[in-house]
Amino acid sequence: MVTDLAALFRNPLRIRVLAYILRTSASQTGVEVAKAIRAPRKNVERELAAIARIGVAALRPPRKAPRYAINEAHVLVPNLRTLLAEAMNPTDAQILGAFRGISGIVFLVATGVLAKEDRGAADLLIVCKNPHSAAIARAVQRAERLVGLPLRYSVMNPEEYFGRRQSFDRMLRDVLDFSHRVLVMKLPQGGDDPLV
Repeated sequence: MVTDLAALFRNPLRIRVLAYILRTSASQTGVEVAKAIRAPRKNVERELAAIARIGVAALRPPRKAPRYAINEAHVLVPNLRTLLAEAMNPTDAQILGAFRGISGIVFLVATGVLAKEDRGAADLLIVCKNPHSAAIARAVQRAERLVGLPLRYSVMNPEEYFGRRQSFDRMLRDVLDFSHRVLVMKLPQGGDDPLV
């Protein structure tokens, strides 16, 4: 067991690959995992093969390319999920640091993987005055580096946010009904429509 743990945590890329496949439910190829975590394909395939040799991932019969999925029957899987969810969850200050220097953000919510919530449709909700700013995408990439995983995010301006709230948009409902952390709150509050 100790040998398996030492092998699983051998290098940072293996930990990122492990965290990603623990988070996803479908079997994936090395190319798909490499694209998702933005890492070299050959290195990711090598790490997936090592994780499969340990038994934490199962190699699905290949159609064109080998596919890997978590072996739910392995004794370490539940504890690995808990450990990596805790260890790879950045603090509010770290997430805000990723968005430092970006003006116009009026509402920033961490949810999904950032709030240890599996049911969310997004990991970040960003309401800002200029939703098409390239600086927002760069800030999300900095946040992804903190977590080591790709983040699902939604960016909108305040008018769109309020319109979607009034129409009971499902994505916003999921973000605000499930576990979340409000990091920036500069939206005007009015009436009987609580934002969070």
